[in-house]
Amino acid sequence: MTTGNKTLDSTSLSGSTALDSPQRVGLKWSKNWTGDNEPPVVKVYAWVRNPVTNKWYRKRVLSKRRRDPHAYTCNVQSWSSPLTQYKDGFFPPLRQASPITAYYVPPASDPWTSNHYLDLVSKLREKIYGSGFEPGVFIAELGQTFGLVGEAAARLAASAAYLQKGNIREASRVITSYSRHPTRGARADRALAKTVLEVQYGWRPLMQDMKDGAEYIAHQLHAPLEQKYRVTRVATTSVETDSATRAGLGFASGVYETKGQLIAYLSEPPVTAALQTILHPEIIIWEKIPFSFVGDWALPIGSYLTARATASALTGKFVYTLTRRFFLSGTRALSGGSSYTKAQYYLSPPYDAYRRETWVARTVSTSLGIPLPDFKGLGKTFSMEHCLNAVSLLTSVGKKNPDDTIRGALKWLRGG
Repeated sequence: MTTGNKTLDSTSLSGSTALDSPQRVGLKWSKNWTGDNEPPVVKVYAWVRNPVTNKWYRKRVLSKRRRDPHAYTCNVQSWSSPLTQYKDGFFPPLRQASPITAYYVPPASDPWTSNHYLDLVSKLREKIYGSGFEPGVFIAELGQTFGLVGEAAARLAASAAYLQKGNIREASRVITSYSRHPTRGARADRALAKTVLEVQYGWRPLMQDMKDGAEYIAHQLHAPLEQKYRVTRVATTSVETDSATRAGLGFASGVYETKGQLIAYLSEPPVTAALQTILHPEIIIWEKIPFSFVGDWALPIGSYLTARATASALTGKFVYTLTRRFFLSGTRALSGGSSYTKAQYYLSPPYDAYRRETWVARTVSTSLGIPLPDFKGLGKTFSMEHCLNAVSLLTSVGKKNPDDTIRGALKWLRGG
């Protein structure tokens, strides 16, 4: 086990003012780490004969370091800290601040959630099997697939028959599923909603299954058996750098980025995708539940079940590395404080200010731990695509038109 730290500090203290103490100015870098020791260098020698002198001598022919994955954590911080001058309001005296000593550092939340880890396991599954194709789910949905294709073929045949008779109006009505109700009259909204649902949850998944199936077969027939697979996933969010309760200076912009990497060293060939689905029938059961895709909008249960099946099908060593980067840069006047204490303007620093911090955590295990999924939040659950699909679904199965459906949904969200 190795634990250490290292600091490179070229900062110095500035002079003080009537209102401010000396500021730390310059560049600073620090790192601390904890992890297992590196394996020793393996030196390989051989006896070689010199053709001129006909003498034998011992020569080093190969040097290599066997790098086994090991647990490791580290934290790296770096600062660029210029001296920035400003005034409180428009009144003297001139004040000063530096990023290390006096800049406001906003709180930031890590954008990485368990849903990102589930996506990472899903990417690993696609890397190993060649695609995201689920043979068991595809077979379970053959009935709906044949029904969709058969209904579309019947509509095409009926529309072609009307076109042969010269009845363009009836041909267009049949091809668009536009029907007339004997008492309620025409319902164009139902026809449009049905078409949207057919495309979104019928034809698009069918085309994707055909593509994934072809990639899966090609991978099984031609791809060599690999022992190492690596996948990555990145989550990024912007950081609010202003403060409504604090005066003075702060950073102008901020970004929090987390990168997850998963490396699998397989010691045995993975269980086939078809057998994996058979051993975990809960995947098929979830897919067969009516409107289960609506639940996946808010809580990715389907991804969680697939990730669990994938974890149980793999045998080997798994290296999970999470790298978090928190970066702040630039200079701004904070909006907090009164008109007398608020930094109304500042003099540009001689060089750019920034604060960069990086955390790295690497774990090694012989099994893939699958966390429970997280709620995606209202912003992602009620995205524009999901709202369109929801309105189409409610219009198709309900009695209200799209306007009434949207008004009812808004009333429900407001707690009315």
